[in-house]
Amino acid sequence: MALNPDQLARFRSYMAEKLPDFRCFACGHDHFETGEIVAPLTILPDGTVPVRGDTNPELQVRCLHCGLMLHFDAHLIGLRS
Repeated sequence: MALNPDQLARFRSYMAEKLPDFRCFACGHDHFETGEIVAPLTILPDGTVPVRGDTNPELQVRCLHCGLMLHFDAHLIGLRS
């Protein structure tokens, strides 16, 4: 799910408060792009995916310089209830 304008504003506020000087730890650049809110899948050693309803939604954020993907807890930053 893509961020709506209100969610994008909340994420920017969160970043300004919690990580005001945030830079990519891989390349040192500070240009990022928000992606989708996703629910990660767990893949078991036998290759199956358990069916469960307790996934923790994450916001994808990508460094526009090197492509490093970061995932932020959507609940913690106030994007999901």
